[in-house]
Amino acid sequence: MPGQALPLALPLCTPEDHACVLHPSGSSGRATLAYREANGRWREIGVPVGELPQVLRVFGGAVDVYLTQNRFVNRRRIAHLLHLDALFADLDYRTVPALAALAPAQVLQLALREIEDAGKPTPSFAVSSGGAGLYLVWLHTPVPRAALPRWNACQREIYQALRRFGADRRALDAARVLRVVGTRNGKSGAFVEALTRASPAWPFDALADEWLPLTRAEVHDLRIARALRKPTAGPRARPPEGFTSETLWSTRLEDLQQLALLRGWTPIPHGYRDDWLFLAGVAMSWLAPPEVFGRELWQLARDAGGWDDAESRSRLYSVMQRARAAAAGKTVEWHGQQIDARYHFRTETIIERLDITPDEQRHLSTLIGSDVERERHRTKERERKRNAGQVKADRETYLATAAARAAQAHRLRAEGQSLRAIAEALGVSAPGVRRMLARPAVEV
Repeated sequence: MPGQALPLALPLCTPEDHACVLHPSGSSGRATLAYREANGRWREIGVPVGELPQVLRVFGGAVDVYLTQNRFVNRRRIAHLLHLDALFADLDYRTVPALAALAPAQVLQLALREIEDAGKPTPSFAVSSGGAGLYLVWLHTPVPRAALPRWNACQREIYQALRRFGADRRALDAARVLRVVGTRNGKSGAFVEALTRASPAWPFDALADEWLPLTRAEVHDLRIARALRKPTAGPRARPPEGFTSETLWSTRLEDLQQLALLRGWTPIPHGYRDDWLFLAGVAMSWLAPPEVFGRELWQLARDAGGWDDAESRSRLYSVMQRARAAAAGKTVEWHGQQIDARYHFRTETIIERLDITPDEQRHLSTLIGSDVERERHRTKERERKRNAGQVKADRETYLATAAARAAQAHRLRAEGQSLRAIAEALGVSAPGVRRMLARPAVEV
């Protein structure tokens, strides 16, 4: 069973081992290595995964060395997240009086018993942070940033399950760094060491189903049941499976970044900068945990717009205030209903504010207008019918068939048949028959 200790579990003794377990050879993107230099300065470097074991080798025994659990396009920011690779919990158990005197291995055994009693999956490996606590990691198959809302939900469940062991609420975000095995803790001088071997990664969906209150299939069934209970005046579109405000804004952030690439914006130019950063900031408010939202927002504004922190605070103040209100459980009234305090925007509004053209929309996922949406629907329908064998004729055959049907409609009309009778005979609608008869008859 994935996630349980297996004979094939990997050793975890050195920084190189740690690199290979978290970010296996062949993975794409960069992991961020963070460490404290001899002069006390904090430094972060993005290292391509293929080079990570060699780079970490020189940090064996070094003081205060950290590594991201997930991979990024460049720097460790949620806006630059490439793949999610692991769930985790950082247990600062020294803050819990009943546990403060225990050794890390003892606390681990208590935590594992708590997890197993709750029927949740045990971690892939556990690491002692060198006398300051320990952390647990659940490896899973890589998933893209689009899975971030579900990943965040799993992190919150893990935090709740381990709160009484000093789980750190500030250490839930996808850009978090944790100490590297085989290095030393600068405060205690003790080595950071693995308390277990590393077992194989879970399939992400299976791991998420184990941690979340409802599996993906159960959420899907629940939505259908709710839809059936609600009376409607007509047909009502149902959002795709797994669709939430978080998934919407995750995809919108990807579209905003793709738009900047399409237009060659480095940084975002004056005239669009305020709107782009405001909308990107709104997207981040739906994705980043409250504890790190400010850090993520200021970095995004610095990278994309060249704003310093003071200017970011001034220009994005309302985004930050809305995010704080939502984190505090506050709501706002909209059309007589109480909704999340964070900003909500219609797709059409975003398209108008950024002047996104139909040609640009064809390269995006959700920031598309009705014309492009209909175009995509027609393309999908043609593909579906082609795959189902419903579309076999080429254009010439189609035109010949249409001409024959029109000629038959004219003959039946000449015989005195009604429009309804002709429609039934040809298997078309009455308006379709009218269109056939409006064109001159052509003998075939």
